[in-house]
Amino acid sequence: MAAGEALQRAAIVGTGLIGGSIGLALRERGWWVTGTDQNKAVAA
Repeated sequence: MAAGEALQRAAIVGTGLIGGSIGLALRERGWWVTGTDQNKAVAA
């Protein structure tokens, strides 16, 4: 990352099929992505 360049971040709430897909697409574009889900098995 160059000096002065903003870091793009996203927090995904619900990491199932849709949330996970969005998170992966953002990560491919260089975003810093974190995710959480009520269902611990899905979040893993």
